[in-house]
Amino acid sequence: MVDDEHDLLKSYEDILTARQRLQSERAKGLFSRSVESEPEKEIGFEVVTADQGQLAVELAREALMEERPFAVAFLDMRMPPGWDGLETARALRKLDPRINIVIVTAFADKTIDELQASLKHDVLLLRKPFISEEIYQLAWSLGRSWNRDRELEQERAYYDCILTTMDEPLLILDFNAQIQDSNPAFSELIGMGRGELVGKTVDELFAESSVNHVLNQFQSHLQRMHDQNRALYLKTLEEAPIPLLLIDISAARKKNLILLSSEKFDQMLGYRKGALSGTSMDALLSEPSQLHMQKHLVQIEHQLECVEDADCYWIHRNENMIRSAICLLMIQSQESTHVIIQLSNDATMSPELLKMTQFGRLFERGEGKSDDEQLLLHRSGEEVPVSVSGSLFTVKGQQNERGAILVVHDLRDRKQAEAREQYAAFQSGVAEMSANILHNVGNSVQGVRDSFRGVLSHLDEFKKMQQLYSTLREQMRKNQEQGDLEATEQMNRIVIEASDKLPDAIEEALPDEALLQRVEMGIEHIFSVIRSQQSGARPETHQTHFSLAQLMDDLTILTQSDLEKQRVELTCDVPEGFPDPYLPRNQLLQALINLVKNGAESILSQIEWALQENQPKPEPGVVRVSATIADELVIIRVVDNGMGVDPEIKSKLFRFGFTTKSSGSGFGLHSIGNFVVSCGGKITVNSDGIGKGAMIEMRLPMNNTV
Repeated sequence: MVDDEHDLLKSYEDILTARQRLQSERAKGLFSRSVESEPEKEIGFEVVTADQGQLAVELAREALMEERPFAVAFLDMRMPPGWDGLETARALRKLDPRINIVIVTAFADKTIDELQASLKHDVLLLRKPFISEEIYQLAWSLGRSWNRDRELEQERAYYDCILTTMDEPLLILDFNAQIQDSNPAFSELIGMGRGELVGKTVDELFAESSVNHVLNQFQSHLQRMHDQNRALYLKTLEEAPIPLLLIDISAARKKNLILLSSEKFDQMLGYRKGALSGTSMDALLSEPSQLHMQKHLVQIEHQLECVEDADCYWIHRNENMIRSAICLLMIQSQESTHVIIQLSNDATMSPELLKMTQFGRLFERGEGKSDDEQLLLHRSGEEVPVSVSGSLFTVKGQQNERGAILVVHDLRDRKQAEAREQYAAFQSGVAEMSANILHNVGNSVQGVRDSFRGVLSHLDEFKKMQQLYSTLREQMRKNQEQGDLEATEQMNRIVIEASDKLPDAIEEALPDEALLQRVEMGIEHIFSVIRSQQSGARPETHQTHFSLAQLMDDLTILTQSDLEKQRVELTCDVPEGFPDPYLPRNQLLQALINLVKNGAESILSQIEWALQENQPKPEPGVVRVSATIADELVIIRVVDNGMGVDPEIKSKLFRFGFTTKSSGSGFGLHSIGNFVVSCGGKITVNSDGIGKGAMIEMRLPMNNTV
């Protein structure tokens, strides 16, 4: 209390402290029976007086230093010889902007507007003479207001502390997706300060805004929901957090009949929930808007159409006009054609926030994902990959959503980790591919080696004949030089006899044509294996129509040497007139070579096992390859009477690197499985157990792009 009249200062104290004592006594009498053990609570004020403005400022400075600032200052306007009330108020406000000020005066020196303009802050004007109730009410009201302001400051400080210490970048948006606040982590991520960000709309920060495209998926999802669950479809529209209408535009029905309106639409036009159902939409539109709407309803196609460049004017129940843009979605029904009309204006929820509602998420389900990557625009122009998540919040005591909190997740570290994982996977794939090439080439080289050894053995016969004739020629030359006619004549007879036998000897010494064919085909197959892998991690798959019977003949030729050495019989059965499949021929041939080779090895393992276990000698080894067709599938079975498969490991057979052989690599069956899957097929293994053989079945589509 600041006044140059000491009697008035005493009156101030009496007014407030007397009221304090009175309130305290009333409280004590009221609660004495129920809270006798509790200490009495003080009701009232701590009052400090000063007779000059300079003294008041010093008292206020001391109170601030003690962290017990004044809440309210009652200032007399005229206080000679020192400062007047206005000058004192300026000094107090400069010292402590939070203090509430009441100017008390009996004169009309300054109007309240002049005081407000001068102090740049709320100030109250109280005329003398005043009554005690006025002083008490002002002190009580302004004191409580000051306390509430301090509580809000503490809450704001607490809020700022949370916002500042959050490691994840945060944005706080209003109802229209306009930025209201951000934390330092977001400023660091985007290179903009808090002040620069406030007021921007969130879509301004991203390289490709999805604001105008959020509803693009609505139609297909709504149509599916309409077809599958009609009740859920209608409930979803009715509870949508945006204003929308469902109308029937069928010629057989009443023109533009409203079938359903969302609660948000009803509220927008001032109607109770469901009151508009069954009425005509035209009654809710101005005449120009009716023509405008009808034009677009006639032209609507089976896709979302947003007409945001033109305005529709809707008639509120109180006859005011409400302007909005519209989006139209057609929904096909068996009995009629429906159109969903979605309204958009400044009062409707921003599409960015709509995506966070259950309604909005519904339409992102499918193609969209909650953590879709977006590109945030850094101040420098760099595009930062991020994902965005968040939730709506509602102001306490209000029904409508007032904004959202967005959490922005920086994906750069994750993408770098993914890149490293992809590179590691690529390296692993290259290793697997290399092992697969070596495995397949190794199988082919072994057959070529055995066939080539056969060719070399035939060449040895030619060398022997060459040596024989060279010896005869040398002996005949010596006989002629010595003039031994008898010996020369004898050598001539020998040469003539040998010449008679030469054609038969040459024919016997020449390699079998099938043997040479095996060598040639084996070498060509090696080249095809290498060519199929030459494009690195993406091996080119060459599909063609081919004769499966001819492929089986090639299989027989390429595996014949190995199977003969192992004393295993191979039989191939392809029905006559079998249609030509459209598949990667070379890869299928390689898969069958591997399966036949595995079957032969399984037969050898069966023989060794029988000898070790003193079991009866197994039947002669046979591998049977057969082909049938069913439901546009080529079914190829490779059956052997070998060792069979332990049921416990059957599920592991096609895993990368898994093998039951001591010298195996585990790549053969794995590569076969990959090939079958790449063709859109399926591969299975069947065996009755150890010692009972096995059957591998491949089901491949007759015609399918790999």
